[in-house]
Amino acid sequence: MYPPWSKSKSGRLRPGRYFIRIAAMQRILCSLILICTALLGCHPEKNDSHTEVFKTPDQLATDRNKQLLQSHQELAISVLKFARPDLQTQITETGIVARADGVEKQIDLLQIENELIHNANHERPIIRRYLDTQLRPFDQQRLQTLGFDKVRPMVRYELVNRGQLEQMQKDYPRAPICSAEIVPNLFRATVIQSGGTEIPVDRTMLQTWHIGDAELDAAAGAALKQIIAQAGPNLFETINYPTFGDCGALKVDGSVMLAPEFLAAVQQQWKTTDNLVVFMPSPHSVQFVASHNQKLLGLLNPQWQKVVGSLADPLYKLLLLRSADSISAYVFTPVSKPAVTQPATKPEIFIVN
Repeated sequence: MYPPWSKSKSGRLRPGRYFIRIAAMQRILCSLILICTALLGCHPEKNDSHTEVFKTPDQLATDRNKQLLQSHQELAISVLKFARPDLQTQITETGIVARADGVEKQIDLLQIENELIHNANHERPIIRRYLDTQLRPFDQQRLQTLGFDKVRPMVRYELVNRGQLEQMQKDYPRAPICSAEIVPNLFRATVIQSGGTEIPVDRTMLQTWHIGDAELDAAAGAALKQIIAQAGPNLFETINYPTFGDCGALKVDGSVMLAPEFLAAVQQQWKTTDNLVVFMPSPHSVQFVASHNQKLLGLLNPQWQKVVGSLADPLYKLLLLRSADSISAYVFTPVSKPAVTQPATKPEIFIVN
């Protein structure tokens, strides 16, 4: 063992070898600590990695709102990619931008951000409704910019009742929508089918395209003929009721009934010259029966009326008659059975023994 202290020649005490070695070990240990600190990046001169600890409540709320806005922007992009694949979309600072056919629309999500924050479980439907509202004038503008020659193949008729037509006009209030009454409370509105949505054609579009109603109706009529021709025998399904006859169920949109070729196609397949009595509670649920088949009409009409009564907003409550040159309302009158009369005199009773 080394003594802890030793005397110099002058008589002073000095540390012995023991203390010298301890001091050396301490210096080595301090060096190792500094090296580890440098490797771990814990430099006092650098910024703290958990700066949010030092933020005020207002700063934390601002950061949270920015994160929510970004998540809502991403959700809006997701909704549009599913519902409107015809659009190109991109996130901006406050919302998104939609582009199509050389036209651009900036959509600011800040206008509904407060509603989204307070309805955390209903963001998707809120965003979908808002996007629909924002894209309506955009769709009209881009189709108007394309010109009639390019949109001609997309012109269609849409069947609506009076209330539905009025709602369509509220959704697209820029100018009167091109429409016509078929029978009381049943109308056809002219629309453009584009990207999975239907945009009504209004008078402003006609003026920009420099066309009239006749040219617009010719395009819609040509589309109906094309649908009927392409469907061929699959235009409708025939349902046979034994001893009663045949009922047809349309497989395409009910607007094809507006074309005279529809009646001709049914007559050819059924080998008949009868007109058709049509039941149309919605454009996608259409049935019809030959007008002379009163027996089958008597069977089906009560069922049809139950269907109409169960719907909140049926397209048309009554029946229609489709003849070669017109469509009119049809009132079915059941054939009453003759009353059973009693004999005038009481029959005699014969007793046989």
